[in-house]
Amino acid sequence: MSRIALFLAITVTIISPCLSQADPLSSRQIPQSVVQIFVQSNPAELDAPWIGVGVESTSGSGVIIEGNRILTAAHVVDDALSIEIKRPGLPRRYVARVEQFGHECDLAILSVEREEFFEGTVPMPLGGTPKVEDEVRVYGFPVGGDALSVTSGIVSRAEVSFYAHSMRKLLLLQIDAALNPGNSGGPVVSEGTLAGISMQLLDGAENVGYIIPAAVIAHFLEDLKEHGCVLGFPSLGVTVQPITNDALRQEYALAPEQDGALVVGVNYGDSASGHLEPGDVIIAVDGIRVAEDLTVPVDGFGRLNFSYLIQTKQVGEETSLEVLRGGQKRHEVISLKNVPSLVPGTHHVTNNSFYVFGGLVFQPLTLEYLFLYDDCETWIPGELSIYGLTRNFRTPERDQVIMLTSVLPAPINRGYQDYEDEVVASVNGRIPRDMRDLLSIVENAKGPRLRILMESGAVLVLDLERARADQGGILKSHRLPSECSVGLKEDQKQQ
Repeated sequence: MSRIALFLAITVTIISPCLSQADPLSSRQIPQSVVQIFVQSNPAELDAPWIGVGVESTSGSGVIIEGNRILTAAHVVDDALSIEIKRPGLPRRYVARVEQFGHECDLAILSVEREEFFEGTVPMPLGGTPKVEDEVRVYGFPVGGDALSVTSGIVSRAEVSFYAHSMRKLLLLQIDAALNPGNSGGPVVSEGTLAGISMQLLDGAENVGYIIPAAVIAHFLEDLKEHGCVLGFPSLGVTVQPITNDALRQEYALAPEQDGALVVGVNYGDSASGHLEPGDVIIAVDGIRVAEDLTVPVDGFGRLNFSYLIQTKQVGEETSLEVLRGGQKRHEVISLKNVPSLVPGTHHVTNNSFYVFGGLVFQPLTLEYLFLYDDCETWIPGELSIYGLTRNFRTPERDQVIMLTSVLPAPINRGYQDYEDEVVASVNGRIPRDMRDLLSIVENAKGPRLRILMESGAVLVLDLERARADQGGILKSHRLPSECSVGLKEDQKQQ
């Protein structure tokens, strides 16, 4: 799998009372709307989220939009301790803060309290999503200098593919304009309007960059307008495979003129839960036929994965599916949800969840954790890769995959200290649904011992009374501020 590198860049477009938001900006106005973003951050260690990796200084770009808001990429300001922004050609930096995150689509809204920052600026209006072969210009502050940089190129490809920040598959445009670290968050402009936001580049390739298209930006802003928060992008919540083999087509009773997507898994509680089941074949979405390669025709983009049709809708809207089940056609009208998968994409500040008991460190599995192994080029434990790549859907018993990621040495856990990255099968005979449920099981456990069964078959048993008595000492000796992540106990009490 190709590695995708995130890069930082900031461009800002600003508002003026004398220009309608719908009016495109002139070539002279655009640079006045671009800003540089300076960030001090301290990301959490993935396998020890109670500590940070250390303070890092990065920079990016952003664009000023309607309402004195600054739009940038979420990864530019994620884990930020402080944010400052600066307009091109002006010496002063201004303090900014994050108003909203859209981690799925790698977007964020910043605000600046000092109104003087926006004086003389014009907001950049949101335009349409450029098509393949359309020309675009990229504005930002890439590394190598302090002045505003402008590069040109064309849209070379459109596809539904991974956003590196969230590992969510959404509409993504590839451009051949030069993108470099520092460009992230900056505007991509077409005919004086915002056509996209610079986001990521492909390691090892020349002039292969990716942008968040205007359609995705519009979806994000519509959430904020309608709900005041980000509900995100809906999905059917199914795992599918193409049906190309003749014997497979016969197995599921497809007529010669029929194609579709074979459902092999359903994310419990998600949009399709209760409507679709493994063995169903999705023939059409909202009347548009699904081809054997799982694509649908989209004007200006060629063919895209059929999930694109779902992502164009807002959470709560409906979609109509034509489904083949046992050779019989049926129609399903589904209200769309956005339910996290069993193994979500990444950790963020809000879900760097952990719980330590008796020195045993428990965390939920994320795709980001799997890529920690990929980056180190080390062997990935089989249970982890299976859940992350082929069994990534919730069940009635499980909303998260709980791991024993490591063991902090202490007398109570003697003999267990080499265990790491094991999937927890049960605790005292119960499958922990999620981290809150795990905390509840342990805290309410009775009897002399706590028995933890791993999916590998390993069994770890703790003296329950002694583990509780030693808990404070273990936390102190390993310099942990708490036995669990912020909010985990509060969340557990609310259930």
